Amino acid sequence: MDAFEALSGIAGESHELMGTNVLYEPETQSPLPSTAHGRLRRVVGGRMLRFDYRWAYRSEAHEGTLLLARDTDGRVTAAWGDSWHQNRELMSLSGESNDGAVALRGTWTVGDSPPWGWRIDLGPSEDGGVTMEMWVVTPDGEEARAVEMVLSR
Repeated sequence: MDAFEALSGIAGESHELMGTNVLYEPETQSPLPSTAHGRLRRVVGGRMLRFDYRWAYRSEAHEGTLLLARDTDGRVTAAWGDSWHQNRELMSLSGESNDGAVALRGTWTVGDSPPWGWRIDLGPSEDGGVTMEMWVVTPDGEEARAVEMVLSR
């Protein structure tokens, strides 16, 4: 069973998940932990998954959503929005599902610079919860951890 199938099983149980979110501050890479909540659901007749989550940055509430679909060839596509990481745009991502996580990649722009990358790994945890890790990728390909969320039932 790959990660998309495992996540689909968790989504079928439709529990509120709780845990922690760690945002790594962009300038310093200092970890800023907060309480986090989430819910994973099957949507669109069970063919897609939607992960809605809430977290905080310096006591200010934020939320995000990730909509995922897997085609018959195993390719995964996603749309992601977050009230802190983005303004009013969705990021399109694509990737694959392996044993440990659904691994997604997308791009975004900063002014006139070449495109930057964004990486999201969404996976099942051993206790029936969900993990989500994010990395920012510079135009030169250097990665820095951005977010680490661990949610349990």
